[in-house]
Amino acid sequence: MSKSLVDLCMFCIANNLENIKRAGSSLCKNDKELLLELLCDHDMFTTKRLPFVTKQLLSPSLTNIAFGYSGQVDDALLQKLALSRCKLSSFVLKNCPQVSDKGLSSLLKTQTDLELLHLKLSSYHSHLTDKCLSTLRSSKLVSVKLDHIDQLSNNGIITLAKNCPNICELMLPRCKGLNDNCIETVTRTLLKGKLEVLELSEIHLLTDLSLFAIGSGDCPKLRELLLVGCNMISGAGLLQVTQGCPNLTSLDIGYCYRILNDGRSLVGANAFPSNLMELTLHGVQMSSELLIDLVEKLDYIKELTLCGMKAVDDDSLEKICSAAGRSLRSLDLSGCAVLTDAGLSAISKQCLAIESLKVSFCPNITGKSLKSLFHCPKRGQEFKAFVANGCKMFSVDVITEIAASCPSLLVLRLAGMKDVDDQLLTAVAENCHQITRLSIKGCGLVSDVGVCELARMCPLEEVVVSGVSGLTDRSVFALANCCGSTLKEVYASGCSMITQAAVNYLKDCCLKRIYVEHRIPNADPDQVMAKNLDTGEFCRADLLFSGPVVQDSDLPGMSTTTTTTATTN
Repeated sequence: MSKSLVDLCMFCIANNLENIKRAGSSLCKNDKELLLELLCDHDMFTTKRLPFVTKQLLSPSLTNIAFGYSGQVDDALLQKLALSRCKLSSFVLKNCPQVSDKGLSSLLKTQTDLELLHLKLSSYHSHLTDKCLSTLRSSKLVSVKLDHIDQLSNNGIITLAKNCPNICELMLPRCKGLNDNCIETVTRTLLKGKLEVLELSEIHLLTDLSLFAIGSGDCPKLRELLLVGCNMISGAGLLQVTQGCPNLTSLDIGYCYRILNDGRSLVGANAFPSNLMELTLHGVQMSSELLIDLVEKLDYIKELTLCGMKAVDDDSLEKICSAAGRSLRSLDLSGCAVLTDAGLSAISKQCLAIESLKVSFCPNITGKSLKSLFHCPKRGQEFKAFVANGCKMFSVDVITEIAASCPSLLVLRLAGMKDVDDQLLTAVAENCHQITRLSIKGCGLVSDVGVCELARMCPLEEVVVSGVSGLTDRSVFALANCCGSTLKEVYASGCSMITQAAVNYLKDCCLKRIYVEHRIPNADPDQVMAKNLDTGEFCRADLLFSGPVVQDSDLPGMSTTTTTTATTN
């Protein structure tokens, strides 16, 4: 899982761009785009390097640009990109707080061939308003995601829809300045008959008027609708959507607490579209009878999320599995606290195509009734995700069965399981070579041995080891050296033997920007690192010597560095 030759070459070019003559003429379009992203991810858009970036990498051939989580990406860089005369097909900008309307509008003004636009702000970034979108005119734009842009108003979206009339995927999560007038105008006139995906999550001003507009017949192609946290909509609006959107296959109404009431009475299963393949009811409380009736109606359901629903008990789960077992691929039962192993046995018996199962915070289960599911050759071979965070009674023998029988496993989350140890993680590493996401938070028996083996054998993208106090820098170095091309997130708070110097080394080694959460008390900010020139191992100097650490670059066999090297955030 070490870096490829291409990755190493890209790092070399990025670090020596100012020293390589005519580098731009030798790089293809894809290489330039990759280098721009790498420079952004490692905060290398310095004042000294920026002229060479402009000359060597910004060219008319660029088509796909993605900048994220950088304080160095600013208006000046976007203006230089616009002056390069590039015609982008996709542009992604996430959490770059130095970008304002001025820089973004100057770039978007020139992008007449843009097909995908994704803008995301953090809670402290408020420099983007309607003005940044007003200059964009592209008849090819089909996918737009504007995430958490609080200052975006109805006029901004309406203007965008007028200037880009072929948008079919419109995602506006957490744009809290929008209201019903925007949705009505966009769905009934500007994008009439074109919308296929619509996300309105956490726009708290929306009411049933928006759903009436969506379900008026003007969105016949709509196949995906996300309404998470829109707690002012009711069952009357849902019923209208069901009637007016015959092709709807994915619906998320998590935390829509009024969705089962139409103002006069409780709605029935007929308020939900019958063609649904994905349904999320996270936190929606309905009776067991309604839940069972609903699932029995959904002949094509593949993904079902029932987190925190009190109606899900052993009896109702058995009926749900009986009704949907032939088609169900993913089932989320997290927080269904009354479930026992008797209920889970229905999954083993009835769910013939299950690939993902989440049972986090179900305190009464041991999982033993799931053994036959994983032992089944067909289902075991195709099983991809198992999540059981907080299940303190869960049997480690079941996890061992998963490790032995599920070679296609991608996600494994076992936070809080006290019996998870190095032997189990080694078994997972030896048999499940495709794992990308792992959580062993609070699993106190785990040491560097298990984590290093996983890092060596698996293309890890997300690792959660918070509270595993026995881990040292050795685990971090293993992740850096073996998963540098894939790793995106590491959570290691409370791991007091992991130093900040090792974390900095990890950030420098990873190909893309990595998010590391590492909060510990009394950390030494001046920890010295050393590289053994005989073995090539990079490790803490104080662990190599029994006496005081000597900060001397001429130390025999060693090359020392301190933690003052600039790193990514």
